[in-house]
Amino acid sequence: MDIENVLFPACLANASGLILFVNAPFRSLVAGRTLRGNIFDYCRRDVHRARELSLERFKEQRLDIVLYGIPYSAAVYAIATGGEPAFLLSFNRRGSGRGNLEATLTSVLQYSLDCVKLIRADGVLEYMNHAGCSALGVDERQLALGLAWTDLLPPDVRVHAQRALADALNGYSVSFPGRNERPDGTTVYWSNLVCPIDDVITGERKAVCISRDITEVALAREQLKLISETDDLTGLFNRRHFHAVAEHWFSLPQGATGWLLLIDLDGFKAINDRLGHLAGDDILRVFASRLREQLRCPELFAARLGGDEFAILHQSGDQVCRTCEPAAIVSRLSSPPFAVEGRAVHVGVSGGYVLLPEGAQTLRDALSHADTALRSAKRSGKGRCLCFTAS
Repeated sequence: MDIENVLFPACLANASGLILFVNAPFRSLVAGRTLRGNIFDYCRRDVHRARELSLERFKEQRLDIVLYGIPYSAAVYAIATGGEPAFLLSFNRRGSGRGNLEATLTSVLQYSLDCVKLIRADGVLEYMNHAGCSALGVDERQLALGLAWTDLLPPDVRVHAQRALADALNGYSVSFPGRNERPDGTTVYWSNLVCPIDDVITGERKAVCISRDITEVALAREQLKLISETDDLTGLFNRRHFHAVAEHWFSLPQGATGWLLLIDLDGFKAINDRLGHLAGDDILRVFASRLREQLRCPELFAARLGGDEFAILHQSGDQVCRTCEPAAIVSRLSSPPFAVEGRAVHVGVSGGYVLLPEGAQTLRDALSHADTALRSAKRSGKGRCLCFTAS
């Protein structure tokens, strides 16, 4: 019998289920995926429980087969070959009862907007729906090549994915955040849930990963975080975020050094009274822009504490950087004059700082000591920067 020309998917197997030949429709059915050599490897174990199966027992009957998540009913026919007994199996998608439900569920998974992946214990992808292939830039035909799931992820996400897979194989459901880059350079953020699942055919423990695109939520959360940390007028960090960063610095192990500088604009209240608050706001915005220019050293962190008071924290890990000393920063901020409503307005800058950690062991003390040095600088003539000393 020439089954190559049979229009429906069919294969030829011996009595023990060893696949001898598959026709073109069957090859199209498995879409180039690697096929195990025995048809009984695909039998539903919850239906056909015996492992020592023989096709001889199923002549003129049907086998419940699952090929890559899709249920089929395989009719078994004995055929004459002139040699050892052989059997023809013809495959049809199950269209009623439980089979129809499973086919429907498979279709739902395939076209779900969530990315769905079935991962073997060795980390190889056994199944991935359209959304998953699109998100990870995988041609669905590549799945037959045995792609490792974590190799498709960014290195920093890969570590979390490997841990989640190990936990799932041990019977736990775990979640972890993920991301990947689109071809246009934009970032997509994902929420991943990895759960254990037992293959009803082989009994193998595998893992299913469901990934949901949460980019809009993640970006909105980042935007809200930025708003909560930023001063509306100047665009610098605000007092609350400054306190959070500084408190973290003080919680680091001893050995880190740095300084805390407080800056105040000389005569700013008089300028506000004479030119108005709008002009004062313009001066603060320009001053903040100048201050940002001084933050080229990555160890400097600046914030507006309120009014015309600003703070800079130098977060050195070993020693104070000589290229960004407090007095030099204050000197550069004091000139040139500010342009307000077509007029040049000269605004002086005073500063007071404390060396850390020898000058203060807590943020509260550091702010108090730097403020003492600042008030001393203003009393002694303004336009200068002084360091706090115990005397």
